[in-house]
Amino acid sequence: MRKTITIISNKFKETDQEQFSIRGYDLVFSNSANIIDLPQQLSQALINNDMIVFKAISWCMFPVIWAGDILKVKPIKPEDARLGDIVFYKSAGRAYSHRLIRIYKQKDRLYMITGGEREYRNNKFSDRAGIPIDNILGKIIKVVRGSLCFSPNEVKLNLRNSIKGRLKLSIWTLVHKIKQNVAKIFIKLQGFKLYRYFFKILIKDKLALIVGTSLMKNKREINNFCFYRRFIDFSKVFASEKGLYIISAKIKNWPVGNISLFFDTDSPNRKACVLSNFIVRIPFRGGGIGHQLLENALYLCNKSNIAVVKVNLSREDKIAYKLFSKLGFEEFK
Repeated sequence: MRKTITIISNKFKETDQEQFSIRGYDLVFSNSANIIDLPQQLSQALINNDMIVFKAISWCMFPVIWAGDILKVKPIKPEDARLGDIVFYKSAGRAYSHRLIRIYKQKDRLYMITGGEREYRNNKFSDRAGIPIDNILGKIIKVVRGSLCFSPNEVKLNLRNSIKGRLKLSIWTLVHKIKQNVAKIFIKLQGFKLYRYFFKILIKDKLALIVGTSLMKNKREINNFCFYRRFIDFSKVFASEKGLYIISAKIKNWPVGNISLFFDTDSPNRKACVLSNFIVRIPFRGGGIGHQLLENALYLCNKSNIAVVKVNLSREDKIAYKLFSKLGFEEFK
């Protein structure tokens, strides 16, 4: 089995650098949630009379949607989505609700660019990679906030609600910055061998690995998308099919890290696997969790006779690069 690393360059605008920093220091699942953890992360996600009920967990769609709002999503066919719609879609095992900004065609396949409310209103968004339009599950038709229920296109903030929303957003931002500073402290501590030694002892026998599939083929499967199994049970019967699988590391049922595996065929007779979304919550790094996630991902690859395992890393991912190299990955040139 060949293991390759492809080096990619991070080209961020100034605003993107800020977002990248926030996501890097945040505790992983704040702006988006792993599909297999949706019940815990989003409180509710269910089908009721063909309507998906979804809870917003970030402020990227402010002022239309606030964190904590209940979103009612009407399942639609991807081709029925229109520019400006707030679409509910899946990407790399996670769920998002963003404005549909652009649709384009590449190699006979349609892709979409999505973004937050500020990006949409200012018509400013980075040239990020597109997402297959087939990933769209529905669009937001109603927003429920306390006793209020309105369409996303009917948002008219009075002075009182505007002040209330911005106050909540300021508090959320402050908490976010505190988390960033706490994360920086953890990163410094993790540089000491003694800290890593005692941390490994602390989490020993408390770590559980869970495996789930995150592909939702149709709206009737959404109420089953949180199904997952212990890694040991899953690996006994595992035979890879084309699609996305997620290994999630949990301590006392709290997700602390994950890695995604996408199985495909890159030629008629050769099976391939692409690894992505490899991350461990900052406070839990240094305890070997990332090593276990990657080892078990490679175990599944070996079991399904994968010919090549690929991963994309940036030059800044020095710790990840070192770990992948330690487990036999070589830079693809």
